[in-house]
Amino acid sequence: MAENAVTGIDMESSLNPFLHPWTILAAQIILTGLTVGFTKPSSFIRPAMLLPILCITVAYISTARRRVDNIFQVSWGGSQAVLATYQYIDVAIVSRWDFEYSGPKASNRAKDQRSPFSADTLWNRLKFGLYAASSFRNCATVFETRGIKPFDRKDPSFVPSKERFIVSTTVHLIACYLALDILTSLGDPERQAVLFSEERIPLLSRLNEVTSQELVDRLVCSFVFWLVNYLVLSTSVTAISLVMVLTGMTSVEWWKPMFNIDNGFPYTIRRFWR
Repeated sequence: MAENAVTGIDMESSLNPFLHPWTILAAQIILTGLTVGFTKPSSFIRPAMLLPILCITVAYISTARRRVDNIFQVSWGGSQAVLATYQYIDVAIVSRWDFEYSGPKASNRAKDQRSPFSADTLWNRLKFGLYAASSFRNCATVFETRGIKPFDRKDPSFVPSKERFIVSTTVHLIACYLALDILTSLGDPERQAVLFSEERIPLLSRLNEVTSQELVDRLVCSFVFWLVNYLVLSTSVTAISLVMVLTGMTSVEWWKPMFNIDNGFPYTIRRFWR
C-alpha cells in the first residue's frame, strides 16, 4: 500500500506541467528578469531571491531525468540551469544591473549609458530584465565584452536587416540542431560503456596496455565532445536571439556572431573566442 502510494505521488508529480523541466527553466529566466527589471540594485530582494533561483536549479536536476528521455536535452538543460544561476549572481548581486543604465553603472561617469528602452514602463522593464537574464556579452553597449566579432569584418559598423538576420539565424539553428541530433544518435552505448569503464579511466599508468585503436577512439571522442559543446552553445544562443528579435524585445545589433572560428583554427582558448 505504502509503495503504491509513493508511486502514485511520483506519477502525479511527473505529470504536473508546472514541474516539467522546460517549465522549470523558463521560470528561472522569468524570475531573474522580473527581479533585475523591477528592483533597484540596492534592494534586499535581489540577494533574497538567490535562494529560489538555487531551488529551481536543484528542482531541475532532481526531476529532469524522469521527465525527459533524451540525455542530450537533459544535459543541455542542466548546463542552462547552472548558467542561469551564475548569470543571476552576476547581474543582480555582483554587477548590480540597473534599468536606468541598461546594465551596470559605469565607474567612470563619462561612460554612463542611459537606458535604450526609452520610457520607464512595465513593458520596457520586462524587456530589460529578460535581456539581463539572457545576455552574456552585452553587445551594442558601452560595456560590450572585448574581442566580439562584428557582423562583417570588412565593415565593423554593418548590421544586417531584421529580415536577413531572422532567415540566416533560422537556417543556422536548424543546421546546428540536426547536427546535434545526428551526433547523439551515432553513439554505441555498449561500446562506450567498455571504452570508458572505470578500469580504463587511468591512461598513463597503463600505457603498456593501451592499443592504437583505444587512442584513436579517445581522440575522436575528445573532438566530438568539443564539437557537441560548440553546437550546444550555438543552438542555445541562436534560439534565444531568434525569439528576442522576432518579438522585438531586442535589436539585431545585440546579437553579433558568437565565435571567431573563421579567423583561423582555434588552437588556443584565446583564439577560439577571438
